[in-house]
Amino acid sequence: MNDPKIIFIFDSIHYVLKAEKALKKENIPCELIPVPREISSDCGMALAIDESAGGVARERLAEHHLEFSIFRKAGKGYFKAPA
Repeated sequence: MNDPKIIFIFDSIHYVLKAEKALKKENIPCELIPVPREISSDCGMALAIDESAGGVARERLAEHHLEFSIFRKAGKGYFKAPA
């Protein structure tokens, strides 16, 4: 994954793993990562997805009725983007 990343945050690890499975089944590249500290100090996992695959990833996750928040890198931090 070489494009800029967008970070998908879910309410629980269960949903993160379900999302990862759904995206990989559709051959959408994603990477399971720890939630960046700039986003949340809670321990947790998130999915990093190339910006170029973000639109299709959003559609597939919505089809699976998974709710998420999206964050994009901005300088040294992240900003919340529309889901």
